[in-house]
Amino acid sequence: ITNPGYSFVNWTKDGEEVSDSAKFIPEKVNKKNVEATYVANFIANKYNATFVGGYVGSTFSVSLEQTYGENFQLPTTNPERANYNFAGFYTELGGKGEHITSESKYFNANDMTLYAHWTANKYNVTFVGNFEGSEYSEVIEETYGSNYVLPAEEPAQDFYTFTGWFTDPTEGEQITTESIVEISMDTTLYAHWED
Repeated sequence: ITNPGYSFVNWTKDGEEVSDSAKFIPEKVNKKNVEATYVANFIANKYNATFVGGYVGSTFSVSLEQTYGENFQLPTTNPERANYNFAGFYTELGGKGEHITSESKYFNANDMTLYAHWTANKYNVTFVGNFEGSEYSEVIEETYGSNYVLPAEEPAQDFYTFTGWFTDPTEGEQITTESIVEISMDTTLYAHWED
């Protein structure tokens, strides 16, 4: 007799154990079956769930014993990742599969791995005209790890040609839509010009 996720313990009749063999055959009287109720008893198996950081370079790994059919036991501390917010554990990488919480039941009859999911921080980037008298200023919320979103309308200055957005008023790195957001705070980008 089998029951996935559980181990057989014994057979009982009227609350008394009659056999600890899963192959138990009920007794007969005068070679005839006797009407009786036998109860197969099982105990829930225990498995290990390993919780990992879910990104390259993460050292977070916590293994916890789980009981089949009971609520998940989760780590007492959450993983951390610079410029990202922890968004729970999932059965697959990238926030795919089932979202596992302390209310979720463990119904996997094997050990398993659960993956932390992350949402990237967002920062405000202010784009300024960067010349005397300029009133140009636009704020765009940028997502860490994604490509920059630049203003749809470029600034204009009489007798000068706009050459792009830079991290410094006079020098710095040029930022384009191919650039990846790697800032960890709100910041300002500056228009550069040539005459």
